[in-house]
Amino acid sequence: MTIFIRDCNKVIPEERAVKLAPEPHDGRVKHLVKTWSDATLEHCFDGREEFRKAVRRNRKALQSRGKKFIIRDEYEDFFRNTENFQFSTKAKGREETLYFDDGQCTGRLRQQHRKGPLAKIDSLPRIRLFLSEGRFHALKKWRKRNKRKFPTFYRSELKPTDGKRHIEFAWDGVNVEWHASEGKVSTSQKRIDRHIERALQKILGIAP
Repeated sequence: MTIFIRDCNKVIPEERAVKLAPEPHDGRVKHLVKTWSDATLEHCFDGREEFRKAVRRNRKALQSRGKKFIIRDEYEDFFRNTENFQFSTKAKGREETLYFDDGQCTGRLRQQHRKGPLAKIDSLPRIRLFLSEGRFHALKKWRKRNKRKFPTFYRSELKPTDGKRHIEFAWDGVNVEWHASEGKVSTSQKRIDRHIERALQKILGIAP
C-alpha cells in the first residue's frame, strides 16, 4: 500500500523510493520497491538507511533470468516446503512472521517491521527458545551484560508452544547473535501453504 520513511516524514511514491534505494537501475531493486509499494501492507521504515538496508538484504533472494524474476532455488525449496515451517509470531498491528527449520538451516519470512520486510535463510543456524513472559524479559536483561555467552536454558524451552515468547541465538565467532521476537508464538498449521505463498508475494513479489 505505502512506503513511509520516518526521516523523510512522508509516504514515498514508488518512483522516489526507487531513487532512494541502492543501485536504483538494478531491475531487482525496482521489482522489490514495486512489490512493497503495491502490497496491501504499510511499510514504515525508521529511516532511509533502514530502507536501503532492507532492499539490499532482500534483493539477494532474487536472481534474474532475462526479464523474469524468480526466487533462488534454495529459497524456494526451503520456504515452500511446508514441513520446514515450525511456528509464527504475531505482534499487535503487524503481519505475522513465519519461522522455518529443516534440521540444517533456519530462516524466517518477516512481512512487516520497522526495519522492513525480510526473507532470510540464516548463515548460522539459530537455537530457538520459547519462554514465559518473565523468562523472556529476564534473558533480555541478562543479554545486555553477557554478549559473548550463551544463556542456560531448560530442554522444555526448546519446544514451540502457543502463547510463549521467542528468542533465538547463534555464535558468530566473536559474539552471540540474538533475535528476540516482539510477538507471541503460534504453532497453527492451518492453511500454512497459503500463508507462505502470501508472505513470499508480499516480501519478494513471488507469485505462487
